[in-house]
Amino acid sequence: MNHNYKVIWNDALQCFTAVAEYAKGHSKSSKSSASSSSANVSTSMLKGEAHSLRLSALRSGLIAVGMTGLAIGISSQAIAAVGVSGGTGSGTAVSECTNDSQANSGTNKENIAIGCESSTSNKGYQIADRGNPYYTNNDFTPGMKNGGSVAIGTGASTEHVFSVAIGEYAKTTSGAGVAIGVGSLSEGNTALAIGRQSVARGDYSQAMGNVAAATGTGSLAVGHSATATGYRAIAIGASDIENASPSYGQAGANYQTVEQTKASGRDTIALGSGAQAVTDGSVAIGTNSNTLVDAIIVTSATVGDVTFGNFAGATNIAAGDQVSVGAAGQERQVKNVAAGNVTAASTDAINGSQLFSVADTLNTDITDNRNNITNNTTNITNNTTSINQGINFGNGVTANNFKLGATIAVTGDGNITPVTTANGVQLQLNRDLGLNSVTTGNTLVNNNGVTLTGGSNQTIRLSNNGLDNGGNKITNVARATDGTDAVNFDQLNEVRNSAAAKSTVTQGKNIVVTSTANEDGSTNYQVATADELDVTSVTAGNSTLNNEGLGIDDGTGNTATVTASGTTVTNAAGDSTSYGANGFTASDNAGNSTVVNQTGVSFTNSNGATGPSITAGGINAGGTVITNVASGGDIATNAANIGDIQAAAAGSRTEVAAGTNITNVVKTTGENGQDIYTVNANGASVSGSSAVTVTAGNKNAANVTDYAVDLSQASKDSLVKADSAMQTVVTQIDGNNVKTVNQANNTANFVTGNNIVLSNDNGGIRVATAENIVVTSIKAGNTTLDSNGLDNGGNTITNVAAGVNPTDAVNVSQLDTVDRAINGELVTIDRNVNNLGYRIGEVEDNANAGISAAMAMSSLPQAYIAGKSMIGGGIASYNGESAVAIGVSRVSDNGRWVMKINGTADTQGNAGGAIGAGFHF
Repeated sequence: MNHNYKVIWNDALQCFTAVAEYAKGHSKSSKSSASSSSANVSTSMLKGEAHSLRLSALRSGLIAVGMTGLAIGISSQAIAAVGVSGGTGSGTAVSECTNDSQANSGTNKENIAIGCESSTSNKGYQIADRGNPYYTNNDFTPGMKNGGSVAIGTGASTEHVFSVAIGEYAKTTSGAGVAIGVGSLSEGNTALAIGRQSVARGDYSQAMGNVAAATGTGSLAVGHSATATGYRAIAIGASDIENASPSYGQAGANYQTVEQTKASGRDTIALGSGAQAVTDGSVAIGTNSNTLVDAIIVTSATVGDVTFGNFAGATNIAAGDQVSVGAAGQERQVKNVAAGNVTAASTDAINGSQLFSVADTLNTDITDNRNNITNNTTNITNNTTSINQGINFGNGVTANNFKLGATIAVTGDGNITPVTTANGVQLQLNRDLGLNSVTTGNTLVNNNGVTLTGGSNQTIRLSNNGLDNGGNKITNVARATDGTDAVNFDQLNEVRNSAAAKSTVTQGKNIVVTSTANEDGSTNYQVATADELDVTSVTAGNSTLNNEGLGIDDGTGNTATVTASGTTVTNAAGDSTSYGANGFTASDNAGNSTVVNQTGVSFTNSNGATGPSITAGGINAGGTVITNVASGGDIATNAANIGDIQAAAAGSRTEVAAGTNITNVVKTTGENGQDIYTVNANGASVSGSSAVTVTAGNKNAANVTDYAVDLSQASKDSLVKADSAMQTVVTQIDGNNVKTVNQANNTANFVTGNNIVLSNDNGGIRVATAENIVVTSIKAGNTTLDSNGLDNGGNTITNVAAGVNPTDAVNVSQLDTVDRAINGELVTIDRNVNNLGYRIGEVEDNANAGISAAMAMSSLPQAYIAGKSMIGGGIASYNGESAVAIGVSRVSDNGRWVMKINGTADTQGNAGGAIGAGFHF
């Protein structure tokens, strides 16, 4: 006789219960239990012997009581719903069908049959050992030894709470472990083993793949035979599967050590087939890559005779601080490497284009303009002038006459320094010039600053208001370090590369920022110096230009200072020259000094004693003599020295003696030292000598004869010789004769040269630089200013005011402000992205688990025979997440209504339930 059943809630058992269609409710029935003659087990058996299979998250139990033709036989292995032909041995058959369609588990206790008309053969079988050396599970005794665990499959077992073992002889030995796959083994706390005979031995380890092994704490092994033995080691990749041997003729491959991916060191990563990361902290990427060679500290390198040093990132290098993308003999190229930052502190990788750029630059000739202002030097020999005519010095228009013994004053202005040498006077153009303007090629320097015209772009102007670079480049700018330094293009590139698409750059003083949209949606900011710069100071090397003046230091002890009041130049030896509106002073390191001012020229030695001086009133030799003057000899045009004059004077000396008719001759000395002879005649006769001739005249009334006394011709010839010798002067320049000045041609002309002005200075010759000089370039140390612009020689431009206009230069302070703002945005973006990535990861894991739960629930079979009920189970895995589902369904006796209750639990700890009902019409 057929019986119909219904499902009701049993308050006593706290679960759904299947009862006979005519059974009374619990509160009204006169019996406490329902029974059936064909039931295999009673409720007492269920209460006393059943091992509960439940999902802790679902918190519900399902049990069938008193249903004829349906019984649940629970052994130590599984749940059995047995029909007419079912059995309750240690093997399991799950079905609810008619007698000729029941599941048949045969006589082999290892067999499992689920579903109508399913069957298993009686042939015995065994699980082929794949040879995983880390697999130690020899216990094939199934069971669940703690609550909250799930064991599904023949021989599957769990030994701690919240563990999951799914698959033939899958086993977990620690809490919250998961073993999925035939013979999979999870021994570590919360360890995950997925794949045939995979082993997750370390706490928190994960082994995914056939015969994969993760034995280190927190390790990860993914792929066939992948092995991670180190602490937090990661091995991802498959071994040489094609050549791995099978076992017992079963499909699959044994544990394979050939081209095995293995991470054995602490915190190592091996990615790729055959990759080996053996040294702590090392990374091996790519097939057969390894880290067998230790990383070493490299602080310098020598190529030929050149040694390179001070390498960044050369400290704290351990043996495993390396990333290997190949092996010896199996090297790989690293493609698509972005250009690395090139600085003294950069540790970025460099790509091929950067190395090519360095090599190309080294092979390029560097033009170094070294046009210096030529020192115009004129040597003037200050010799004795003609006794009668003297020497005329002029500029071709006017001239001054200087007598014998007079000193010719050669004066300069603030830019020309006359220096007395052994052969004359040398005129030197000072290193630091005080000029109204200087023109060198297309470069003009005046009181308004520096102006360069004729370039490829606009005119460049440097003034007290700043630098207007005219759209031209400032080259060789050193990396800025202080807040007011100008930055170079590399630093701007660093900021540009780190800027996010939504970053903005605000222009400051001396800076102009122009923004344009890139094709990728980012914004390109062009930062340039303003046309007009407003800077407090400019420093080039050791030289500084500010409101106080210009200070130049070449680094070798030579310095120059230019201020509004004058200029001072000092060399490394301690010699210095200072000049200003009131003249100039030149001194050496011994204390000897020369002063040239509006009153003339004066000299002072190291003891403070004054020497020769030149003023408008004349020349004071200071008690000194003109020495080393050679004898003029017998040549009439030669200059005579004191010896020549003394000889001539001695030869022309006259002596008068009293003769006949002379009472006496009285000799006296005049005021100038000359001899005066007074001859008192007494009818005397007078005779001459070889030096003197005496000619008698007529007697006067007093009977006194007038005698004419004259020099002899020989004496006159000597005097002529001396006279002519004193009237010849030879002028020279740098030792070369220029002109001979004599009585017939007694004018020496000074010619005005480029950038030089000659003028009459109270009888002297003033040599000065022109107010507007024209030169090709100006160079101070390694800084050059010419028509091509300013070459700063690799020095830092300091005290740069904040840029305001689009073409203004920016200083480091502005760049740091931009960098900090960008970095702040990037940090916020990174933090948000990281948080978002973590949350997305959680969402993905939960979504995958949810999909697994849906798949498991959808796999549950449903009752379809009127008046029948069905209990079903399902397992599903999706994208690394798994879930189990169990459900009960019932078709009403008239076949019109269908009711279904399902419950699921997944590996993310989520649980769910569903209930539904349908009506046939």
